[in-house]
Amino acid sequence: EDPFMVQSYCEANTLVVKGCPPASFLRRCACAVHCGGPTVTGILMHAGLPSLVCPFHDEHFFWATIIQDCGIAKNLGDLRQMTPELLTLGMRDAASNEQLRAS
Repeated sequence: EDPFMVQSYCEANTLVVKGCPPASFLRRCACAVHCGGPTVTGILMHAGLPSLVCPFHDEHFFWATIIQDCGIAKNLGDLRQMTPELLTLGMRDAASNEQLRAS
């Protein structure tokens, strides 16, 4: 069930890359959207890429809070409450937010 059509929006507007080393594509990105898991969070912190966190599991909420408090990401809140509009606003802000880009 996808009452807000987030899944269908993402399927139509998102490039999913599998089995590709992060360093080969992260430098081409304006920002990253991720769940806030520790592995992805660490990779993005190392890359210095602005990120948006959409947590949905216990540890994801923890890391989302930590990295937002550090000023290196924005926590968009529970993925289950995400809307295309909120994601769009977050991506625009992350791509142009000087504080996030400088971290």
